[in-house]
Amino acid sequence: MEAARDNFGEDRTDPTRLLRALRQGDAAQKDAAMLALHRRLQRQAGRYLGDQAEQADLQVESIVQSVIVGALADGFDGYNDDAHLRAGLHQRVRHLILDRKKKHRPGALPRGEEDETLDPTAAGPGPGTQVARREDEKNARRQRQAFIDMCLAAPITERQRKLLAPYLDGRSWQEIATTLESTVGAAKKMMSEMRPKVLAHLLEPLRTKVDGRCWGLIELHFIKRRSIETAASAMGMDVEAAKRAIESEIQVSIFDHIGGTGVLPLFERLLGYRKE
Repeated sequence: MEAARDNFGEDRTDPTRLLRALRQGDAAQKDAAMLALHRRLQRQAGRYLGDQAEQADLQVESIVQSVIVGALADGFDGYNDDAHLRAGLHQRVRHLILDRKKKHRPGALPRGEEDETLDPTAAGPGPGTQVARREDEKNARRQRQAFIDMCLAAPITERQRKLLAPYLDGRSWQEIATTLESTVGAAKKMMSEMRPKVLAHLLEPLRTKVDGRCWGLIELHFIKRRSIETAASAMGMDVEAAKRAIESEIQVSIFDHIGGTGVLPLFERLLGYRKE
């Protein structure tokens, strides 16, 4: 994970490298970029939270997961370059912590956005780092396979499963079309038709775990891929209230259900582009 962070550090010669990897990279590039982003947000959230990080809804991982799942749902839209992306996600982390801190005793947050302090939970240099990294990679592979298996269990045809597995694995459309003995256009159309069925199957268990308002937002925003504004309007909700529900409740529930950070690039790929 440390190597991934280093590979996607600030680069003035290529200011959009991280964004390109997240939006257009292959599976390996997206994994590396996501892990780098995850570690960066972990450091920032840990710095902001301090000794409050042990409280149930103020744990670093809970905060970071909520912010990353939200960014995935948005397709990392609205960012011009890597610096803009980092600043935007840093702001999301800060705002989410502030919202959750309202439930606890008041506490001052550190000023400034600098977050390059040492990560006290990171493994030190030497063999321990390599062991930890191998274990991270092994866990990520298990999480990825479990996520793919959940998706393949959706009520779709065998031909659609033949498309879905390599699609989630990050294969190019040309490779997928060749495997199906079809055209790229036909393969994309099949994926478009299949996507809501797979998302509905994947997220359906949450129907009984969240309230009706949250389930309505999940169905509209994550399954039917409507914008937050459109989903809020359909639910008769204020847009800001819908955003708060997604950030503080829905994203955590989704992440807990689908798995750890190793599946985030797959979930992003499955979500695809949102309809308006």
